[in-house]
Amino acid sequence: MKATTTTTTTTANDCSAAVEWEERVRIVRQHYQDKGYRVHSGLQFGCELVLYADDPSKVHSDFCVHVVPAGAFCVHGLVLLRRLELFIASRWETD
Repeated sequence: MKATTTTTTTTANDCSAAVEWEERVRIVRQHYQDKGYRVHSGLQFGCELVLYADDPSKVHSDFCVHVVPAGAFCVHGLVLLRRLELFIASRWETD
């Protein structure tokens, strides 16, 4: 069996894209906090942020928020995300 090695290099464009994305998430987080939502990480639900109208220990989340780069939105992706949301919701109901 032959071993292969893959080397990944990080370019300045990769770093600037990551910083830009983190800044977009920060702006979106602040927007929803200003609207009165409690904003938490949504990584366990497959999104960037999860919004709660009240204490998360008392209520389920109201929204999952996906932060996408400008121009990256597509209808097929939205349908996929909705199906994922319904699958996750059904898993919570059966637990």
